[in-house]
Amino acid sequence: MTNSLRTQSFESIRLSTDFFRFSSIWSYIITFVLGSLSIMLVVFLYIYLKHVSRPISKRIKHMTFESLEDVICLTNTGIWQINMQTGALMINAEMPYLAEIPQDKTRRTLDYIIRNIFHPEDWATAEQNINSVLAGNEPFFLTEIRVKSREGGYFWTTIRGTVLKRTKDKKPLIIGGTLQDTSLRKERELEIQRLSYYDALTGLKNRRAYENAVLNYDITENLPISIISADVNGLKIINDAFGHNVGDQLLIDTANILKSTFLCIDCIFRIGGDEFVVILPKTSELEAKNSCDIVRSEVEKHIYHGIQASISIGFKTKTTDTEDLKQLLINAEVEMYHSKLQASWKNRGDIIRGILSTLYTRNKELEEHSIHVAELSYKIGVMLALSNEELDSLKIAAEFHDIGKIAIDDHILAKCRQKTPDETDQFCQHVEYGYRILAGSNEYEKIARDVLFHHENWDGSGYPKGLKGGEIPLFSRIIHLAEAYDWMNRKLPYRKPFTKAEIKEDLLKDSGTKLDPELVKLFISAFLR
Repeated sequence: MTNSLRTQSFESIRLSTDFFRFSSIWSYIITFVLGSLSIMLVVFLYIYLKHVSRPISKRIKHMTFESLEDVICLTNTGIWQINMQTGALMINAEMPYLAEIPQDKTRRTLDYIIRNIFHPEDWATAEQNINSVLAGNEPFFLTEIRVKSREGGYFWTTIRGTVLKRTKDKKPLIIGGTLQDTSLRKERELEIQRLSYYDALTGLKNRRAYENAVLNYDITENLPISIISADVNGLKIINDAFGHNVGDQLLIDTANILKSTFLCIDCIFRIGGDEFVVILPKTSELEAKNSCDIVRSEVEKHIYHGIQASISIGFKTKTTDTEDLKQLLINAEVEMYHSKLQASWKNRGDIIRGILSTLYTRNKELEEHSIHVAELSYKIGVMLALSNEELDSLKIAAEFHDIGKIAIDDHILAKCRQKTPDETDQFCQHVEYGYRILAGSNEYEKIARDVLFHHENWDGSGYPKGLKGGEIPLFSRIIHLAEAYDWMNRKLPYRKPFTKAEIKEDLLKDSGTKLDPELVKLFISAFLR
């Protein structure tokens, strides 16, 4: 028993010893790994703190001058220095590629450089900026000037400079700086500036440019100065009738006539939608008058969809220093508007009749339809005992009731049926186009409302305003009835003309909904018994 216990005891001691040895080995391994990791972490932190996280300003010190010069050259920048006493000019490798400055040992004074390298118009600017720095008034100069190009001509640059070294008595000894090609940026700026002073459509100068130019022209050396105010007639009507493309072409043609007549693009301005001004230095009143006559004659040679163009012109001439050029323009405008007032209503009437003629040339069926509607409307007016003046207005309104169709595409007008919703909307706008065309003329403005509302229905379901009953002008109701009858009585591509019985049946069906019931009753009793 005793031996057995002793044996077990020795065995336990052996196992304990083996376990202790095993644990010690793993401890050594773990300690080694952790130690290695700690060493690696310390090394990493040292490298990071030494080379990565240090200030940028310290790292730059390790860059070589050659690499800095490469960067400067690649950014299209020149570096220059001038010794004010010796005249020695030092430049980097990029300068000869930018400007016409040979890389030699020739002595060049500052004055020589300004006079021979800078553009003559920029000399004063360059000298003023540089002298301000040399005098100590400014720490550095920054200026945009044109510099001679080695390829010929000049190009825009931005030049920066400062005093790099002074003598013992504080006089500038060495000045230096950079020169950078800014041609592309300057070209964009000049283009933006040009667009702000020029009219994009005609290429003429605009009102902003005109207001700046008046002061430049108003000098004694330019006397006598003539100023011309011109206004294109009927532009709004032409825009409404034929679209802005046609109106724009009229303006472009007028601008070209002004350019060819006066041979001075910088003295011609488009100051409004249809208004032009011309300032003519050293031009007498007689010379200005002759030029105006030429412009009128040339403009009237242009025809747009059967409409002859015209222009109203007024002019005044300044002969003494005491006269104000701006007031002179006002006087010229008054003269122009007086001329326009005398001719405008006649011109607008001519334009409107020309529009109707153009519409009939495009669509003969509309011409026949308008004539029949005018005749029938007149007969209805007689039955209503209208006065002779009212009958004349009614007949004209009926004749012009479809004039707004000049602005509708022909393919839409040609569709008798199956118009798309968008095409229907466009077609319905012809009454509004017609109103705008007619309302611009004193001769036809009284009938403009009758044309506008001739598609309104008695029950309020019509267009453009949804008027109902007595809200609809009488002439509009008469034209609506006469037009409905003419279309029923007319052969169309998809059907034959209605018989008298069918017309009577349809008119009775529309009575009180689309058509004035009293007018329908009167019409049937007179024409459809």
